[in-house]
Amino acid sequence: MHRRPCETTARLKVQNSRGSLSLCPAPRCRSVPAPRCRSVPAPRYSLCPGELYPVELVALVSCEALPLELRRLYALVTYLFLRGGELKALTWPDVDIERGIISVRRSFDRTTGRIKQTKTGNKGMRRFAVEPELLPLLCAMHDEANGQGPVVDMRQQKWWAADLRKHLELAGITREALFDTDDTRKRLRFHDLRGTGLTWMASRGDDPLMIQQRAGHRTFEMTQKYIRTAEAVGEVIGATFPPLPDCLTTAAVAIHQDRSQRGAP
Repeated sequence: MHRRPCETTARLKVQNSRGSLSLCPAPRCRSVPAPRCRSVPAPRYSLCPGELYPVELVALVSCEALPLELRRLYALVTYLFLRGGELKALTWPDVDIERGIISVRRSFDRTTGRIKQTKTGNKGMRRFAVEPELLPLLCAMHDEANGQGPVVDMRQQKWWAADLRKHLELAGITREALFDTDDTRKRLRFHDLRGTGLTWMASRGDDPLMIQQRAGHRTFEMTQKYIRTAEAVGEVIGATFPPLPDCLTTAAVAIHQDRSQRGAP
């Protein structure tokens, strides 16, 4: 029985083992789809975070042209290494004045306007000792508030960074790196006060894991950013965590004297 050659399939003449020629279908050529080119995202360059030098922070919190509550706010966020939302949610029951220990458990959610559990730490909480130079201010503020309510009152977050830069200028701090943004750096934000304290810890030679714990970083990679900054600036920034000026606690002394005169508790 003879097979009719397929009209749609080409046949090739090949020689079999007996020496005769036979026809066999040619292999079909399947079209190979061209590989799809995945879009490659542009590299993300992390701009160098800004930080204050110790002498600049002292000048800022000493400037009596600024309201006392704002100067205290800047000192607290730098020496406690807190995120803005964490400081806004901090209450006096979270501060153990007698032992000098602070517990960070909650954070303010600016989207919902509610208090939520902080996103980092041991099951949403981290505890650490307060810097010795900050403790007198915390004690004074604790006495003023009778240990009740929020530690500080903070306005809407969208104004924090602009207010900070304006207050730096009022305090006579005009270092160009704090106000300009270019391809390698960005101007100072309120969040960078927290980064200032973390950079100071690294400059002081604190254990990197302790820095990570106090910062509440989930990964050590986040902590390394501040360690690298500290290595870059070295000791030229001066002694870290300097004593805070007495003017920050003056109001507390006056309030205490007034209460004593009136026999108030």
